[in-house]
Amino acid sequence: MTEQSSKHYSDAFAKIIRDDDDLIGSLAYAIYKKEKREFIVAHNLERDDPRVVGYHHDLNGTRIEGLRIAAEAKLTDYAGVIEQNLREGVQWDEAHQLVLANTNERVEDLKDVIDRVKRDLLQNTGSILTEVKSSTAWWKSVIWSTIGGFALGLALTLANVIQWTNPLASFTSAGATDATNTSSAR
Repeated sequence: MTEQSSKHYSDAFAKIIRDDDDLIGSLAYAIYKKEKREFIVAHNLERDDPRVVGYHHDLNGTRIEGLRIAAEAKLTDYAGVIEQNLREGVQWDEAHQLVLANTNERVEDLKDVIDRVKRDLLQNTGSILTEVKSSTAWWKSVIWSTIGGFALGLALTLANVIQWTNPLASFTSAGATDATNTSSAR
């Protein structure tokens, strides 16, 4: 690492983690970064604030050892949880096998019911189709009634249009009115 690049990076990683296989050191470094972030957030600091730089400089042998002890404790607790889950998992697996066997029986029962329903449907298909056809026949009556009503309305409309546009019908009724008015005026 050059002099220039070492100014931009902290050496906390190299101080805490001993080698590539150091699981405890890796977890200790994660704990260090979490604590540093909490410190920065709690004090509303910027990255280049002197207190943040000071936080890094406080990373001495005692503090590193404390981080490693905390990491080891977390790993030990986690291993205990895994062990307990494995023990409970064996009991759970036995219960799971019982539930699975019971479920398989229920699935077979449901398959039997479905097969019976299929048979009944196949046997009754003809009567079902007849029933559906007879129940939908009234729609034909509705359609024909609608067409008839439309045709009647169209015929009445055409009759009115013809009456209004027929010049002979207008002249005859107007002439009759004039003749009546002329004879009464005399």
